[in-house]
Amino acid sequence: KRKTIEEFYCLLRQMPSKGEGLKALNAHEQIARAKQIELPLLCSATIKNKLMGLSSVLAYAVKMEYVTREPSGRVRHHEVSTKSERQAM
Repeated sequence: KRKTIEEFYCLLRQMPSKGEGLKALNAHEQIARAKQIELPLLCSATIKNKLMGLSSVLAYAVKMEYVTREPSGRVRHHEVSTKSERQAM
């Protein structure tokens, strides 16, 4: 859902860009550590790249008919063949 993507974006804006021992922590723990010791955060270009990657995955899921709509609310386009047409080939 769009709300989930917005929450993901908000979390990305709080993620640290670097710091020792972060890889062993989950996202929420990394954010807490970043706030605690004032680590540098991800830059806007990095956040944009991560969101573009997510968008690509979602577009592929729509294309392959794993989902019928992207969570951002965009309606699926029919410029590609349907799953049933690909299986018939």
